[in-house]
Amino acid sequence: MTALTRCLALILVPLSLACAADALPTADFYVAPTGNDEWSGTREVATAGDGPFATITRAQRAARLLTHAGAVVQVAAGSYDLGETLAFDGRDSGTSASPTIYRGAGAGRSLLCGGRSLGAGASSRDAIVQFDLAVAGAATVHPRQLFVRGERQILARYPNLDANDPHGGGWAHVAAVDDDKQMAVFHYGSDEQHTWAHPEDGEVAIFSGYDWAFRVLPVTGYAADSRSITLGKPTWCPLRVGDRYAISGMMEDLDSPGEWYADPRSHRAFLWPASAIATGDVVVPVLATLVSITKAAHVTVQGFSLEICDGDAVRIADSQACALNACDVGDCAGTGIVVSGGSDNAARGNDVHGCGEGGIAISGGDRTTLTAAHNVADNNHVHHCATWWRTYKPGVSVSGVGNIVSHNLIHDLPHAGMTLSGNDNVAEFNIVHHVNLESGDTGGLYFCSRDWAQQGNVIRYNLFHHCGGYGKTNSWAPVKDGAVEFRYPHFTWGIYLDDPTSGCLVFGNILYDVPVCALHNHGGRDNTWENNILVDCPAINVGMLDPKWGEWPGIYAKLHQALAAGSPFAQRYPALLAITDTAPEAVTGVRFVRNIVYDTLAGTASQRTEHGTDWGGAACEQLYTIRLRAEDLARNEWDYNCIFVEPGLELRVQLNQPPGKAQTLTWQAWQGLADQHSLIADPRFEDVAKRDFRLKADSPALALGFKPIPVERIGPYRDPLRASWPIAAVPGAADRGDFTTVERYQVPPP
Repeated sequence: MTALTRCLALILVPLSLACAADALPTADFYVAPTGNDEWSGTREVATAGDGPFATITRAQRAARLLTHAGAVVQVAAGSYDLGETLAFDGRDSGTSASPTIYRGAGAGRSLLCGGRSLGAGASSRDAIVQFDLAVAGAATVHPRQLFVRGERQILARYPNLDANDPHGGGWAHVAAVDDDKQMAVFHYGSDEQHTWAHPEDGEVAIFSGYDWAFRVLPVTGYAADSRSITLGKPTWCPLRVGDRYAISGMMEDLDSPGEWYADPRSHRAFLWPASAIATGDVVVPVLATLVSITKAAHVTVQGFSLEICDGDAVRIADSQACALNACDVGDCAGTGIVVSGGSDNAARGNDVHGCGEGGIAISGGDRTTLTAAHNVADNNHVHHCATWWRTYKPGVSVSGVGNIVSHNLIHDLPHAGMTLSGNDNVAEFNIVHHVNLESGDTGGLYFCSRDWAQQGNVIRYNLFHHCGGYGKTNSWAPVKDGAVEFRYPHFTWGIYLDDPTSGCLVFGNILYDVPVCALHNHGGRDNTWENNILVDCPAINVGMLDPKWGEWPGIYAKLHQALAAGSPFAQRYPALLAITDTAPEAVTGVRFVRNIVYDTLAGTASQRTEHGTDWGGAACEQLYTIRLRAEDLARNEWDYNCIFVEPGLELRVQLNQPPGKAQTLTWQAWQGLADQHSLIADPRFEDVAKRDFRLKADSPALALGFKPIPVERIGPYRDPLRASWPIAAVPGAADRGDFTTVERYQVPPP
C-alpha cells in the first residue's frame, strides 16, 4: 500500500487490539468498573473479597505510595465518569528505566468522560424536552455543549445548519453597515425575522471583512425597527456588506431537530431530539480538562477514549518525557491535545476529532537561547476540528524551538491543516487534504511569522491536496452588480510562508490539486523551495510586501532584539546580518530549484476559468506569479526545474516590477531572465492517474539533481502506539469529489 492511498484504509480495529501488541510490564494496580476502592487494587480479577479498584484516582493515590520509581496502572474496559480532572504532577513521576504508565486494557474501550447525564427529562412543548441542569451539578453553569449518545447537538441557531453545505453549513449575510469604522453594529435583511426575548443569551460567529477574520462575539441587543444587531465586543476587522455570520444561543431559534438551548435564568436545558431518547442519553460537560500532566517526568497515558469536556481535553505542561499515546480524543470545546513547555514530550498515535478548537498544539523550547524542546506530534489522525472557532485553530500547530510534527493525517477543517511558528521546527511526512473549507488567504500549511528571526524551520516530505479555500471573490470591494459572490476554491495556497517568513527549507513535498497555487513566498527572504513535486497547480507566487506597511517597525524591533549582544541568532542564522534598516520590502535569497511541475489540460481547467488565463485562443497555465523590485529579481534563483505541460497548454510567467506594469511572459521570454538550465520534459512518473509520483529510472528530473522522495514513508504508519489500524475512511469533503462552489448573496435595497 503506498503512502498516497494509506489514508483510504478500510477497517477500524478495536482500540484495545492496537495496544495489546505493546509488551508492557505487569501492572502494579488494576482498575475496573466492577472494582471497589476499599480493595487492594493489586488483583486484576475480584476473588475472595479483594480485587481491582473502582476509580483511577484511587489507584493514583496508591501508586504514589510505592517505594519503587514509576508505577503501572491497568484500567479495564468500561466507562469512567471523572468527578475531577485526572491530574498528574511530580508525585507521579517515573524514570526512563521505570516510567509511570496508565493504560487502557482489555476488550472494548476504557472511556474517560467529563460529562454528566441530565436524567430522563420532561416534555416541554411540541417535540421539545426539558432537563434540569442541577441534576448534573451544573446549575450555575451555562453550558456551551450538549451531547446525545456521544453526538454533539447544535446550539439553537439562525440560520439552521445545512449538513450538505461543506462551507460551514449555512450562513446569514450582513445586509448593511452604517460606518465601516463601527465594528460592533450591523444590519440584517428583510428576509430575517427576529423576536428575541433575551438577546443577551446569544452570540454571533462572524467573518468580518476578510475570510480569515473570524470571531465569536456576545450579542448585547437588537432593534427590529432598524434591523440591527449590537455586539458586546468589536469585530476583528471593519464589517462589510456580505460578511458571513450565524447567531446561536437564542430560545426562539430552537426550531429544528438536533438543536438545543440552555436558559441561564431557570438553569434548564431544552432539546429537540433528532430521534427517540432514553434516560441517561443526554449529557453535558462538567469538567474543563480530562487529563493534565504538569511538571512531571516519564508519565504516559495510553490506550484510552477521552471525551466530553468544556476546555482542552489533554494538557501536558512543563514536563519531561511525558506522553499521550494511542488514545481516541474527541468532543471537547477547546483543543484536543496541548503540549507546552518542557522537553521530549509527545502526542503519538492518537485519533483526534470533534474539537471545538484545534486538534493538537505542540510548543516548547527557549527562543532566547534557541534551546530545542524536542516535543513531538507523531502518527496522529486529526479531522473535523475547529467546529466552534473556525480560523487559526488548525489540525496540528507547532511553535517554539526544535519541535517535530510528523506522519500525521489531517483533513476536513475550516482553516489551515497545520500552522508553524518559531525556530528550527520540523513538519515532515504528513498528509493534509480537504482543509480551508470555510476560509481564505490561508494554506494547507500556514506560517505567518512577522519576524525575520523565526528561522531554521523545515517543511519536508509532506503530501498536500485539495487545499481549496473559500470566501468572497473580492474582499476589498465585495459588492458587484448588486451581489456578493463567494467561491471555492479561492485565494489559498498549499504551503504559505506569509508576512515575511524567512529562512525556511521547503523540500521534497508533493502537492496536487491545490487549485489556486501550490507555494507562496509572501515577502520572506532566504527561503529555499527545492525538490518538490507540483501537479495541476500554478507552481509558486513570490511577492514583496508594501514598503509602507505599518508592521515594519515592530518587525525591525524583533530583529534588533534577536541580534543583541550575546544572542545566538547571528551565529545560527548569519543571513539576518544582511538585513538593513532600509528597503524592508526587499525579497532576496529565494531559491526555486530542482522542482518538478506537471500540468494537464483537465487538471488546470478550473484555474483558467477563475483567473482568465486563456490568451489568444491558447490555453495557458501561469507557472509563476512574481512581484519584486527590479533590482531584486537577480538576487533570487529559479533554475534546474523539470516542467511538463500537456500538448495544447502553454506556459506563462507574470512578472511585476513596481512601479512598472505587470508583464505576462512566454516561457521563452522568461528563460532570458531565469530558469536557464530548466527543462520542458515529461518527468516520467510511475502512474499520474493513480497519484503515484515515484520517478522512473530514466526521468530527466534526476539528471537535473532531483532526489527521489520517500513516498512510502509519508503519512501514518502501523505501530503498537496507534489508536486504530488501518485508519478508517471518515465521511467528509472528499466524498464530494473535485467539487467547486459559486454562491451569490443578493444585497437588499437600502
